[in-house]
Amino acid sequence: MSNTNHSLIDDVKRAKADLHQLADEVKLKVHLARKDAADWWTALEPALTRAEHRLDDAVHKLGDAAAHGRVQAHLGLAELKSSWPGLEKAISHIVDDVKQSSVAAVDTARVKAHLAAMDADALTEKAEHELHKISSEVEQDTERAVAELRASFAKLRQKIGR
Repeated sequence: MSNTNHSLIDDVKRAKADLHQLADEVKLKVHLARKDAADWWTALEPALTRAEHRLDDAVHKLGDAAAHGRVQAHLGLAELKSSWPGLEKAISHIVDDVKQSSVAAVDTARVKAHLAAMDADALTEKAEHELHKISSEVEQDTERAVAELRASFAKLRQKIGR
């Protein structure tokens, strides 16, 4: 075999080794990106669970407050009617106060639900940003790897004579 053939064979073997090394590097970067995404999700998931629990608690407290208000209103009404006949106006005020108290509880629950939704939105936005960033990095790494492969193949073709 001539020196030219040995040189070409060595060049092809080096190109193959370079290609294998590049593939390993891309594989590692993709693996790390997956790990970063998994770590991000692991950090995000408890916050979402906490937000969900806060919303469940708000719904439960809202139901309890409304039921308690109805019972108190009925008991107070019955007591007043039996103790002081003719005080319909006073009873009406008590009922209105209980309604306002229930409205305040509903408003508080709405605010808590809104804050929990804002927390979830902020976390979702952050997650989307991180995923976009990771995706961009992987895309850039892949584009660089493809460019390096093309350059290696172009050099190989030149050496082969195509």
